[in-house]
Amino acid sequence: MPVEEVDKQALCSFCGKNSTEVGYLIKGPGVAICDECVRVCHQILEGLPKDAPRDGGLASDDVMASITAAQQLALDGQRDQARQAFAGLWERIGPNGDPLHRVTLAHYMADVRDDPEEELAWDQRALAAADSLTDERAKQYHSTLAVRGFYPSLHLNLATDLAKLNRLDDARRHLSLAEQALPDLPEGGYGDLIRSGIESLRQRLDSGA
Repeated sequence: MPVEEVDKQALCSFCGKNSTEVGYLIKGPGVAICDECVRVCHQILEGLPKDAPRDGGLASDDVMASITAAQQLALDGQRDQARQAFAGLWERIGPNGDPLHRVTLAHYMADVRDDPEEELAWDQRALAAADSLTDERAKQYHSTLAVRGFYPSLHLNLATDLAKLNRLDDARRHLSLAEQALPDLPEGGYGDLIRSGIESLRQRLDSGA
């Protein structure tokens, strides 16, 4: 889909760039992805060993599996069903439940909220859950996880929410925290995606766009 055929206000759901900053922007129900992020995703997949397990070596975790299934509904464009599934899981987990479950669910739930205030509230819950998460618990699920690696994305999400609400001072504060946490991002793939989103939002905030 060429840039001129899409809404000029549309943003890539992954890196935050608008349709005038990329070559292509593919839009789906409640989500969009640009050609640059498609290439990053392709690079991630190409970098996996051909015999790598489909679960990525993740530990068995029924709640995380349910969260992932609900997220797949969102990716398939079934936002209402995803919201309902996330809501049911949140009741099951509880506000003081396993912090890994809470940070993951809240992060995904924020993405399927249409009200910016509700999106902000869920991203704040995700940040609070990360603050109570330990590396030991994260590594029980996957040996490569470290809590500090969550913060660039979490603060970027909050900065983006606050910018939508025109709370620009708060947005810049969280963006600065995301930038301070950049050294904790992995090289390539996911790290490049978050770095691109942080850079794009910095440019937008600095330009007053």
